Amino acid sequence: MAIYFLSLEDVLEIHADQINRYGGKSGIRDQNLLLSAIAQPVPKNVFKRVYFLFAL
Repeated sequence: MAIYFLSLEDVLEIHADQINRYGGKSGIRDQNLLLSAIAQPVPKNVFKRVYFLFAL
């Protein structure tokens, strides 16, 4: 089973979908906090190929 990490665009699309389905306020309260959560480090020992791309 592959593991996928969400991009900022993915998260914003999911957020917009949830607002359309269930209502609520649109917009992001703290975009830097969201970016920080998306950019969490990927474990090197599990995802060596992804780490290799960033090591270049």
